[in-house]
Amino acid sequence: MVKIALAVLIIIFLPVISLADSQKEIISPDGKVKAIIFGNKTDESIIEIYDSEKLLLKKDYTSKDGEHGVIVEHAEWTPDSKFFVYGMYSSGGHQPWHSPIDFYYREENKIYELENYLSEIEAIAQTDFKITAPDTIQITIINLSKRGGGNLSSRKVNLYDIVTH
Repeated sequence: MVKIALAVLIIIFLPVISLADSQKEIISPDGKVKAIIFGNKTDESIIEIYDSEKLLLKKDYTSKDGEHGVIVEHAEWTPDSKFFVYGMYSSGGHQPWHSPIDFYYREENKIYELENYLSEIEAIAQTDFKITAPDTIQITIINLSKRGGGNLSSRKVNLYDIVTH
């Protein structure tokens, strides 16, 4: 009888547990700033940046229907703690070849969209990236031109060069 009651409780409450919001905290290497990534019930993301428990910036990537927002899959600080970089993908499966990468620049308290600094025929193809000290990232690009036809390539991008030009 106890086993049946336990099974019924698990069946009733399991959906509630799976719909709970998720949260991931990533502290900067210097320990002075942290980024918190919240996922709603569809895992669409909200990013908050804190300095000593004070909210500095909030970016909401959620959508009302849970299918037109983005989900942060990979995120990390640069070794110098100046940039917080994160790769995303569409929550609704739209444009599976497209994985935007945004980054937060601590000095300006601002978020930049990396794709704004690529050519018109390029898009970021993977949420993964590799950071090299102090603030260079290596990303995977897809060529969208008719000639390039979806070819993938790797590119190094210096984040400091972007924010200073």
